[in-house]
Amino acid sequence: MKDLKLSFKAVYRPNPRLERQLMERAYTPLSKMGAYARKTAMNSLKSRKGERKNGGRPKPSAAGTPPHSLYFSESKRSHRIKKHIGFEKASMTSIIVGPRLLTPRKTQTLTPELHEKGGSARIKVVAYKTDRLRRHTKGTGKATKAQAEAYRRKLEDGSIQRNEANGFVVETRSVQYPQRPYMKPAVVKTFANLPEFFKNYAKMG
Repeated sequence: MKDLKLSFKAVYRPNPRLERQLMERAYTPLSKMGAYARKTAMNSLKSRKGERKNGGRPKPSAAGTPPHSLYFSESKRSHRIKKHIGFEKASMTSIIVGPRLLTPRKTQTLTPELHEKGGSARIKVVAYKTDRLRRHTKGTGKATKAQAEAYRRKLEDGSIQRNEANGFVVETRSVQYPQRPYMKPAVVKTFANLPEFFKNYAKMG
């Protein structure tokens, strides 16, 4: 008996039918999670009027807080950042939640990414025909000499860049965006409620 040797081997045999049922069961709570994260992110964006009587820009939200959702007299321009938050099915066991594309694909840095993570981007200041001299460069017209000098310094140090193409001059300037996350807090809040979404997951009907 001392030479007797026993061995035990466990083999897992996948059950495609059971795995399919589990995946189908997972889709419902995952969809609810996606909808909850989307609604949480949308609710965190406070509405602000985008138009000002003096033509200026509305004051942005404080750094570290979600960006504002701007509304205008033209409804199609209103709440663009809020309208473009969506979620969709990637597979039977995964859901993608987040903002859809707001800017052209050729743009290197996208607006939602700038709000979420912070960073710098170049924005258009003004565009005019090449045959129309900008009065700031000469210090004439409405611009004072001090304003003209400040403008020239910005051209020299690259704060303002001028690009000529197709008979037009386009001026852009660099803008620094602080972090204003709105998707990450929504996802964190969603995962905090994970047990609630999956409480009936194991109940196989």
